[in-house]
Amino acid sequence: MAWPTEIAATGKRILVIDDQPLIRDLLRQFLQADGHCVFTAVDGTEGLAKARALRPDLILLDVDMPAPNGLQVCAQLKHEPATAQVPVLFISARLSTHDIGQMAAVGAAGFLPKPFLLVDVRQAINRLLGLTASAQR
Repeated sequence: MAWPTEIAATGKRILVIDDQPLIRDLLRQFLQADGHCVFTAVDGTEGLAKARALRPDLILLDVDMPAPNGLQVCAQLKHEPATAQVPVLFISARLSTHDIGQMAAVGAAGFLPKPFLLVDVRQAINRLLGLTASAQR
C-alpha cells in the first residue's frame, strides 16, 4: 500500500478509522481544511496497518466496526511500543457508562458522541494535540 508521505507544515497527521464513508469523508475534509494531513481507514485491520506505518499524531476511531472493533484496535495499539503514545479519540454512538468505561480501559484519550458537532471535534483535537485555534490557521 502506498500512502502520501508529505506532511502539512503546520498540521498534524491524523488517522480516521471508521466504516461509515460519510463520516470518514466529512472528518477528512474538515480536518484538511484545518491544515492537517488526514489519512483514512475503512476498518480496524486497515486502521492498524496504517497506524503502524504512519505513526500519526492522533487517531479518531469508531467503536462499532467489523472485527476488529474499535476497542480491540485501541487495545492493540496501546500494547505496541511504536503506537502506545498516540492519543486515540473515540467517536461513537455508544456512550453508556459501561461503554465509556471500556473506552477508558483500553487507553482512550477521550470520546465524542455521534452525531457530533465539528466544533466539538476541533476542540477535542486541539486539546489532545496541545494546539490553539490560532496555531492551526
